[in-house]
Amino acid sequence: MEITINKKIFLLNSFLNLYKIPIEANLYEFMDEDGKKLAETNFERRRQGIKEDHEFEFLHKSGRKIFATLRTSPIFDENGNFEGAMAFVTDVTEQKI
Repeated sequence: MEITINKKIFLLNSFLNLYKIPIEANLYEFMDEDGKKLAETNFERRRQGIKEDHEFEFLHKSGRKIFATLRTSPIFDENGNFEGAMAFVTDVTEQKI
């Protein structure tokens, strides 16, 4: 099951359950200010059709950092119009600590 957040971000229900994120949560609530700016910059690169991998930090609701790698790809409709982006997210916190 996919959950739509802000019409830009899609999360799998299992990800939401794993990190105890309420469905109505805004993903940006789990980023610091630098992370929010980086996410917006990266999203604009998806609009340009750029696929890439990133390391990213999220903030757990307890305040601890969660480190993840994101493999990102843009999504275009059959007419070439940008519809959004998807990311395969891997939690790498254990490897970073």
